[in-house]
Amino acid sequence: ISSSASASSSASSASSSASSSSAGDCDDSVIIIGAGLAGLACALRLAESSSSGPGGKKIQVTVVEASDGVGGRVRTDVTDDGFLLDRGFHIFLTSYPACRELLDYDALDLQPFYAGADVFYDGEFHRVADPIRHLADGVATLTPLHPIGSIADKVKVGLLRFQTLLSSNDDIFSASETTTEQALRNYGFSDEMIDRFFRPFIGGIYFDRSLQVTSRLLYFVLR
Repeated sequence: ISSSASASSSASSASSSASSSSAGDCDDSVIIIGAGLAGLACALRLAESSSSGPGGKKIQVTVVEASDGVGGRVRTDVTDDGFLLDRGFHIFLTSYPACRELLDYDALDLQPFYAGADVFYDGEFHRVADPIRHLADGVATLTPLHPIGSIADKVKVGLLRFQTLLSSNDDIFSASETTTEQALRNYGFSDEMIDRFFRPFIGGIYFDRSLQVTSRLLYFVLR
């Protein structure tokens, strides 16, 4: 895999698996625009599929990146005094099948987040906990004084979480679908719960605060 001159060691590790053949020796050439995770994963797959054996198809892969480093939305910059500055939305869902296949989780040394969210509303933070993994914190929000949704909304979150846990990824991605917003309304969530919790939460993950992303991705995240 050829990359731009500014590519970092992250790209170098990927390029080591590519054929060293020149463009003239290859059957096909591919240019990938962008050295984010999708671009790098695509380049790695193409490099792995390229064969230098008898009768094999040789593919010349070039990755071009406009910025001064690779990583895209999940790039991390290191300052001169050692601080790590993450770009983008850095909550990584380890259950993504493609990521399990492509990434070495042990080498990444991933650290868990608290299973829930602190929602900033009316001048202060209010915790919304995953009722499956933090039952006591979830029960503590079952009060009319908690402004992020009604008590009924909190109970529905628990029920929806439990239902998604009973489904496999294949079940979720083959189920009938609608928009995330419509699925939440069909489930009976109030406008306050949708606007104060689901819209910033799901909108932050999928960059879509309108919640028009497929309901399958809602269930996948909740699982």
